[in-house]
Amino acid sequence: MEDFVALDLETANSDYASICEIGLVRFSNGIPVDSLSSFVSLPDELDYFENTWIHGITEQDCLTRCDITYSVYRCDDCGARSTKGTIRK
Repeated sequence: MEDFVALDLETANSDYASICEIGLVRFSNGIPVDSLSSFVSLPDELDYFENTWIHGITEQDCLTRCDITYSVYRCDDCGARSTKGTIRK
């Protein structure tokens, strides 16, 4: 089995740009070997939460968190520790 990284994004509301959490799990031979989860601060125009009932993430969870750029950088670090491969859809 190949190594891969699974990505999960949670959104604060129905806007796809309202990412409030990024999660990654790196698998090696089908076994999870590394993970990362990062709450994301939302831009002011998207800073309203409708999806808390789905994922449990609240506005309070994201108030003092990283912006999306830093969160993606952290996720890239987790992904880079996996074997270099291709992204499949």
